Amino acid sequence: MPDGAILRVCVDARWLRPDLSGVTVYTRELIRHLAARDSGDEYVLLFDTREMLERTVDQLGLGRRRNVTSALFPHGVYTVRSQLALPAFLHRQGVNVYHAPDHLVPFGAFRYARAGRIACVATVHDIIPILMPQASPRSRKRKLLGVYRLTLRELMRRAAAIITDSYASRRDIVRALGLSRSEAARIRVVYCGVADMFRPKRLATSDISRRSEKTVLYVGRPDPYKGVVRLVDACSRLPKLVGCPVRLRIVGAADPRYTQAREVAAAMNMLGSIDFCGHLSDADLVRAYQQADVLVLPSEYEGFGLPVVEAMACGTPVVCSRGGALPEVGGDAVVYVEPLDSDALASSIARVLLDDRLRHTMVAHGIAQARRFTWTRTAVQIGAVYRSVAQDREQRS
Repeated sequence: MPDGAILRVCVDARWLRPDLSGVTVYTRELIRHLAARDSGDEYVLLFDTREMLERTVDQLGLGRRRNVTSALFPHGVYTVRSQLALPAFLHRQGVNVYHAPDHLVPFGAFRYARAGRIACVATVHDIIPILMPQASPRSRKRKLLGVYRLTLRELMRRAAAIITDSYASRRDIVRALGLSRSEAARIRVVYCGVADMFRPKRLATSDISRRSEKTVLYVGRPDPYKGVVRLVDACSRLPKLVGCPVRLRIVGAADPRYTQAREVAAAMNMLGSIDFCGHLSDADLVRAYQQADVLVLPSEYEGFGLPVVEAMACGTPVVCSRGGALPEVGGDAVVYVEPLDSDALASSIARVLLDDRLRHTMVAHGIAQARRFTWTRTAVQIGAVYRSVAQDREQRS
């Protein structure tokens, strides 16, 4: 594709859901910041429901963006109709690049080694079901693990570029799927960002130390590998360790497949000190970070770890594991702990709650570390991937 030519990109917005899952946040912020770029490129957003189309256009102010159009394709990502009908639909839209913000694409439209006008880009955030088969035992990917693995292998063969969120995730994708050198070369690392709304509340660290009750925050899904049950167990020990009541706030949509945290809390008579908050609005989520004394993410693995960056940006100290990409994201700003050790988890949380000097250092380092991750930078780097694969496809034609 000649320099200066207008690029037309289809971003598959069917991955947007009402709850703020990691993929939803990624898709939403990518759309928002791609649309805000003055690159001259055009973006077609693909939705499967009129409701989500109108909500997204309204929330992101896309109606004012001349470089963005929205298209309704009434077939879900996982449907057979999507696989059969989407290739022709993309051709009718006249796009150069198709981007799936998660692993599933219309396979019939793409084959990397074959010349074609549309290049495929897909984001693979992690491959936890393959690395840790018992991580989410009741998930669709776990139940269809062989199909999931086959889908990923086909994606690696057909996509012009794969984007992943961290070097840890890239390393594990290459190793677990046994990728060739040429396949691995098409995997690009582009870090996620943190939205501008996540910022510190003006509150002195010393004020926190005088609170009569401490607040521990968890943000995320309740899947077993996330360690929420161990966090409940650790929090049961905290009142004795810190000398005051401790409230655990669990933020994230409930999942009827994984209710162990609530069951353990009930068995330990802890329901009175735990808030199961469910899904929160953006504003309420920001307040939850700002009001927490510490965010804890004891996950066994993360492909990135958005809550860590969001908490740091809000000036909230973080205790997390070293699973996957978390050391990349947290740097030297967080306290790390072995995720399977409830005693170590409790003692690490207590240390952060009690040590004002440590908290002050963590807040300052965390805010600085969070500045490394911006959605503007993410959009710029992904925009460069779009242009690179379009130029490569043009040369192959």
